[in-house]
Amino acid sequence: MATHAGSEGKVFISTAQIAEVKSWSMEVTADTVDASTIGTQWRKNHSTIKSWAGSFDAFWDETDSNGQGALTAGKTVTLNLYPEGDEEGNTYFTGSVIITSISYKASFDGLVEASFSFTGTDALIQAIVKAVEPIKVKPIPTTPVKPIALESIESTTLEAEEKKA
Repeated sequence: MATHAGSEGKVFISTAQIAEVKSWSMEVTADTVDASTIGTQWRKNHSTIKSWAGSFDAFWDETDSNGQGALTAGKTVTLNLYPEGDEEGNTYFTGSVIITSISYKASFDGLVEASFSFTGTDALIQAIVKAVEPIKVKPIPTTPVKPIALESIESTTLEAEEKKA
């Protein structure tokens, strides 16, 4: 059985890592409907619609413009939650979410903290981190440079100066 340290976890908005994250949590739920009929002694329930929601807490970082700064209440973003880090082969969860609330907390004996809550807008996907393909760069074609004799530059410069005089 594999276990993982919570310190391995990461939170990303698309490809931007959220700075200073302390913790995150997520819950996946399924609604149920009562399908009991007259004469049954036990309720019969059927699963219907699934949903997911959660939150993450961070030390507030106003310089994190692509992470914390990119989040506002009501905004829809792609959220990636990595329980075991973002290295190749690791499992992560991804999906579109609405940021439902942001709260801030400060105390005289601690750091300013921010808490972000979210609700999934579609299916939650469990995926595996894949290796990033290196970008293939085409070589720039070069044209050979014809060497110029220093003497011809000096004589051209001298001729130009003589014409001015």
